Amino acid sequence: MDVGESLGATHIIDHALPIPELLAANTQRLAYATLGDHGGFVSVMPRAGPEVLAPVQREGDGKPVVRPFASFQMLPNQVLGVGVDKRLTGWLADGTAKPNRGVKHCEQLPALTSE
Repeated sequence: MDVGESLGATHIIDHALPIPELLAANTQRLAYATLGDHGGFVSVMPRAGPEVLAPVQREGDGKPVVRPFASFQMLPNQVLGVGVDKRLTGWLADGTAKPNRGVKHCEQLPALTSE
C-alpha cells in the first residue's frame, strides 16, 4: 500500500515529476477536484493563492482549504532555525531525524554560505 493511501488518499500525484509537468497538470486544481465528500485540502505552495482553486471550488461543498506557512526567516522562528541548522546534519547521521516514509532517496545539496 502506498503511504498516501495508508493515510486515506484515494488519488496520488507523483511529487517526483519534473516541475514543468507538475505546473502543466495544475496539480492544485486536480487534487482539489479529486477530494471526496467533505475532504480537506492543504496547499503548501506559496504561489498558489485562492484564485488557483476558484474554477473548481463550489461554495458550501464542505471542502475546507488551508494554506499553512512557516519559515525560519520569520522573526519568531529565527532562533529555532539557527538551532536546527546547526544540528540537522548530526540528527540525520544518528537517526534522530528521518526522511518521510514516502521518500525513496535524498540528495545532499552543497552548503549555502554567505560570502
